[in-house]
Amino acid sequence: MGPSTERSSPFSLAGTLNVSNALTRSSTRALKVFLLAGFAMLFLPGQGLLTMLIGISLMDFPRKRELEAKMVGQPTLLSVINGMRRQFNKPPLTLAPGP
Repeated sequence: MGPSTERSSPFSLAGTLNVSNALTRSSTRALKVFLLAGFAMLFLPGQGLLTMLIGISLMDFPRKRELEAKMVGQPTLLSVINGMRRQFNKPPLTLAPGP
């Protein structure tokens, strides 16, 4: 008999891990794009801080909540968020006083 020509099943665990790793890398790249786009928009006309806030909220890193609270605490960003909430008939966002 000739050499074995085993093929891995499309349902094998190794294939699943490869797909999972690819999705993780893709989502990480997408989050970085949000963050970089938001940073670029700080210097260009548009909603840079809001885009950065979206990118940061989708990421996971230490002290993320503190950074989000600091960003949302900026009067300009808070007024934009409350304006969006007003459009959808939601009450304005109120912030708890810091420590």
